[in-house]
Amino acid sequence: MDTTNWKTGRISHNLCQLEYKYNSHTGLPWVVFLHGFGQNFQAFNEVYETLEGKYSFLSLHMFFHGESDIDLNGPLELADWQGITEKLFDFLEIKKAHWMGFSMGGKF
Repeated sequence: MDTTNWKTGRISHNLCQLEYKYNSHTGLPWVVFLHGFGQNFQAFNEVYETLEGKYSFLSLHMFFHGESDIDLNGPLELADWQGITEKLFDFLEIKKAHWMGFSMGGKF
C-alpha cells in the first residue's frame, strides 16, 4: 500500500509522548493498529491493502519506537494509556474504533 498520503503527529499526556500515523476517510469507521516489538506502522501494510476503502486507519508507534517515549520510574499505568488515547481520539474526532495488535501491541 502507498503510505505517502498518511499524516504523522505526536501527542503528549503527563510523561508520555505518542507518535501516530493516520489515513482518514470521511464517514468510514476507524481501525487502530498496534505493532510488535522492533516494528512500525508498516508491519500492517498487507492489512491496509485489504481494508483500503472500507476503513480509516490509525497506527500508533509503541513506546520506545519512532518518536514515542515515556518517562516513568515505574510501569505504565492504565490511566496514562487511557489518558493519551482519549486525548488522541478527541483530537482526531474518533468516537469509536476497532483495535488490532500483535506481540507487544496486542498486550496494549
